[in-house]
Amino acid sequence: MTKRLFLCSILLAPLLTTVWAAKSPDENKIRAAFLFNFSKFIEWPQSSFISTHDELVIGILGPDYLGDELKSLNGRLVRQHPIKISYYSSVNDIKNCHLLYLGTTNSKIINKALQSLANDPVVIVSDAENFAQHKGIIQLIAVRGRLRFIINQEAAQAKELKINSQLLRLAIEVIEAKQ
Repeated sequence: MTKRLFLCSILLAPLLTTVWAAKSPDENKIRAAFLFNFSKFIEWPQSSFISTHDELVIGILGPDYLGDELKSLNGRLVRQHPIKISYYSSVNDIKNCHLLYLGTTNSKIINKALQSLANDPVVIVSDAENFAQHKGIIQLIAVRGRLRFIINQEAAQAKELKINSQLLRLAIEVIEAKQ
């Protein structure tokens, strides 16, 4: 019995390590930093802000595992706009959001968010597989233990969002707009 338990623990260790790494505090700090930096390299249409000092809203839909890392962004400035972190319990609650992080991989919620916000200038970010190929603007992806991202430039341009070329160069893949 002890030998069996030992063998099971050896076989399960890599799986448990992978699951733990996906929600590690360090990776969540990196996600929060990405959200902040994305906001610095994206230009929203003028109609997205009433005045030059309106809040830039970073929203979270789904579980709040970025918690404390995001709280530190509240009030920081991006082009004279103070950041405000908002948490949403459903897609229907999303109002006046500029950058939305989907903290879920539930395809029904993701599809509803993409459909509901299709005509709004909201940068939608997710870790969901193939998110960028399905009209999501930024997909976070782990590559060799590092968090990287894919940008769907076509989806961004459809929403009149301008992504700085510096950010585009840092992406591991850019889905270009069809000409």
